[in-house]
Amino acid sequence: MGSRPARRRMATVVAPIALLAPAVATPAALAGGAPAPRCRTSQLAVQLGSAQGAAGSIGQVVTFRNRSTSTCALRGSPGLQMLSSSGQRIRTRVKGSRATTVSAVPERLVPLRPRGTASFEAGWADETGFGQKKCPAASTVAVRPPGARNAIRVKWSLAPYGGSIPHLECGRIAVSPVYAGTGPYEPQRHQAHTAA
Repeated sequence: MGSRPARRRMATVVAPIALLAPAVATPAALAGGAPAPRCRTSQLAVQLGSAQGAAGSIGQVVTFRNRSTSTCALRGSPGLQMLSSSGQRIRTRVKGSRATTVSAVPERLVPLRPRGTASFEAGWADETGFGQKKCPAASTVAVRPPGARNAIRVKWSLAPYGGSIPHLECGRIAVSPVYAGTGPYEPQRHQAHTAA
């Protein structure tokens, strides 16, 4: 299968929206035993980072930045909802598992100090190899931080494909849990950070 050229995109943050079935999160502790409250959507900004193609799939790093003056924490995988240019929901099926372009990231607590960052990876198949069949493309994606009820809309053009030519399944996206930094995920660096 072919692949698209790598791109680097910047995202703008607009009004938060609610998504269905929010993930459950509980408060966690920072170093020293101080409680780290879960990050609220209003505390975060979202930016699209590096993207790459491999074996007919696209991988995208997405970064949360703490824009507040208080430390908070993230843990787990985010939610995504594709939206059309008119704001209508496009069928989106997010799975929290490894894919060709999504690293095997262990789930860990990620504290975010003011201006701190945490990222996740999203991966999906592009349209190469599905003949004349087409999946709807999103112009905006609502990104819900782990454990949050509201999402942040990001300008993000994507059209995930899945299944096979006779059984095309649109909107399938794999996501990783969040990890510290702006990515891509590097196991050695994170293991060294954890050991320190």
